[in-house]
Formats: sequence, structure tokens, C-alpha cells
Amino acid sequence: MATSLPEPTMPTIQPITRHHSLGATIAQQLQQLIQQGVYPAGSLLPSQRELARQFGASVPSVREAISVLSAVGLLEARTGQGTVVRSLSSASSDFTGWLGLADDQREMRDLLQTRQLLEQFTIRQATAQLDDLGRERLCAALKQLEDSQNSERYVSADMALHLLIADLAGNVVVSRLMRIIQQPLQQQVRRSVSHLYNTGQLEISLQDHRLLVSAICGGQSEQAFTALYSMLERAERLGAQSPRPS
Repeated sequence: MATSLPEPTMPTIQPITRHHSLGATIAQQLQQLIQQGVYPAGSLLPSQRELARQFGASVPSVREAISVLSAVGLLEARTGQGTVVRSLSSASSDFTGWLGLADDQREMRDLLQTRQLLEQFTIRQATAQLDDLGRERLCAALKQLEDSQNSERYVSADMALHLLIADLAGNVVVSRLMRIIQQPLQQQVRRSVSHLYNTGQLEISLQDHRLLVSAICGGQSEQAFTALYSMLERAERLGAQSPRPS
């Protein structure tokens, strides 16, 4: 009588048990699963909601991990399909993206300075070469920001708008750098937006983003810089007042 062989044991996702640098932990485990062939090149990852369930984490944490792995070429988001795994040769096998927090005031200042340098470039380039499609995409991203119904959605729309500007600049390396620092930037933006939201001042941020988009669409990079500097100065003031993250 023939006996059936046991099915081979495949590596499985392990629920995350620690909460420090959660996005980094998820990104590392996803990378390992891809390298082990659990998710081969050309395959689709489970949905972000399903991954969040399996990891025992939040959807934003999964989104952050996927964003950084996409930035280095290991994953690719395709409209109407999902998140597709690319070949291992398209990304560094020992990639360890920075997904931690800017956990002191000096590092926060350095982060904001880096953001300023990168965004000055992306704004200038996007303004110089913006076409009608780019204007439509910027206006749609701004509308998404204006329609956000809570602070968390506002944060996501805020980050999406700035990453779109980076993409419109047309420099793949700079666009990837913006995504690599997305996690600490998102933490900074979240604190700023929460403060404005809780104090009824969110309109200040909206006005800055309206000026930013209007200036880029109008070919006025210096005015766009004014909006950017306003955002960064507000973030730096808030960072100086905030306690160090635990």
C-alpha cells in the first residue's frame, strides 16, 4: 500500500512580537521570504491587509515596508494587479533600509535638512518639466489631501503628494532616496499633523500645500520653496518642543 509523502514545510510569516522599528522588521522578513523563494520573481504578494493580519501589525507598517523594498527595486506596485516581486538581481541582497525613527533633536534637524535638500531639487526639476498630465496628477493628489477625513488619511495623502513631486522630477535615484527616508519622515509628519489637527489649525498645512502645488503648476519654483520652508520650519519648531520618542 502506497504511503503519501508529507508535504515540504515552507517558511512562513511569523507574527511580529516587538514594536520598535516595526516597518524595518517587516521589510527584513519579507526580504528573507523573497530570497528563500516563498515569493518568487513575478509572483504577487498578499494584499497589505492580509500581510498586516499575518504579521500581527498595522496596514501602515506593512505599507512602509513595501514602499522601501519597492524603492530599491525588490518589489513593484502595479495598478490593477497588486505588489509584484521583481528578480533578486534588481535589488541588493543585503539591503537594510533606514526605517527607524529620528530619535533625538540633532537627528531630526539632520533629517529635515536632508528633506530640504532633496525637495529643493525635486521641486525645481518638476517645475521645469511639468506637463499637462503632471499638473492633473498634482491637482488630484492635492484634492486627496483636502478630502482627507482624519489625521491618518491626511498623513498618507501628504506623503503621497511629496513622493509624486519626486517622481515628476524624473530622477530615479532621488525618488528612491525620498522613499528610503519615508518612515522617519512619516513619523515627523504624523506628529506635526496630529498637533495641527488637535488644535484646529490643519488649514495652515493645507494652505502651504495649495501654494506648493499652485507654484509648481505655474512654473514658479521660488514660491514653491516658500511653501516648503514653511512646512519645515513648523516641523522643526514642533520637534524642538516634543519629548524624545520612547
